[in-house]
Amino acid sequence: MTLWRPDPALIRRPAYQSLADQFARAIHDGRLANGARLPTHRRLADELKLSVQTVSRAYEELIRRGLVSGEIGRGSFVQTLRREPEPPYLPERLGEVIDLSILKPVCEPMHLERLKQALGWL
Repeated sequence: MTLWRPDPALIRRPAYQSLADQFARAIHDGRLANGARLPTHRRLADELKLSVQTVSRAYEELIRRGLVSGEIGRGSFVQTLRREPEPPYLPERLGEVIDLSILKPVCEPMHLERLKQALGWL
């Protein structure tokens, strides 16, 4: 567990946004290292005299920004190392699976008519 804690005196409205901003600055400044475990929602809420919902919303904002990852039952962890995005397709064909994830239909009138005919035939 990390020793850095947000400063309650710096929390402004909306509180969740202010709290998320403090965490983001600490991560950016290196006060929270990659992989550091964040305090539980309840513990941090008690320390800062905030509701658990406010802390949860701040953590969700950090996850949305890509700065934190949360694992149910394990906790929330700083995630400063960028992961490669998942490819929009299957890298290899698995059995009889046909990957249509990168299919972009052409919508010219001729193509739409042929698609209509093919679907009618099916």
